[in-house]
Amino acid sequence: KLTLGGRPAEEALDEGKEHGKIIRNFTAETIVDQPSSLERPRIHIEMTMGGQLPSGEYVDSSLSRSDALAWWNAIIKSVRPRPGAF
Repeated sequence: KLTLGGRPAEEALDEGKEHGKIIRNFTAETIVDQPSSLERPRIHIEMTMGGQLPSGEYVDSSLSRSDALAWWNAIIKSVRPRPGAF
């Protein structure tokens, strides 16, 4: 559980291998406890590292686990309503 843009949210942090390459997939989403509005939007954020390129080649995540978590945490903590946007 976490707060995302001032709303309660949940996150899933997953790591695995695909074709022998390390894949990391992080997801966070606000809990829908009431209808979304401009003041209380539904927020869904995903970050994926590694996986299949358009060429068909599979590649490892370019970030270590600790670097990926640091980027993810910085992104999640920065999400907030823009002042004066409503």
